[in-house]
Amino acid sequence: MTNQVEISLTQLAAFEDGTLDQCQALNITPLAWSPLGGGLLGDGAGDLLPSQKAYKPAPIIALP
Repeated sequence: MTNQVEISLTQLAAFEDGTLDQCQALNITPLAWSPLGGGLLGDGAGDLLPSQKAYKPAPIIALP
């Protein structure tokens, strides 16, 4: 059994809201969706589909 969740440097909610904890407890394999923030962390942002252009990932905060 799998659960596709958005997991990336721009979306950390799955780490904080218990999603990954529940997957582990129920022996469900998490499948990372959009690990490069919809292409915004790689070279693919220019190749987004029109329906993906409204995607606004959370800002990345650099730690000192």
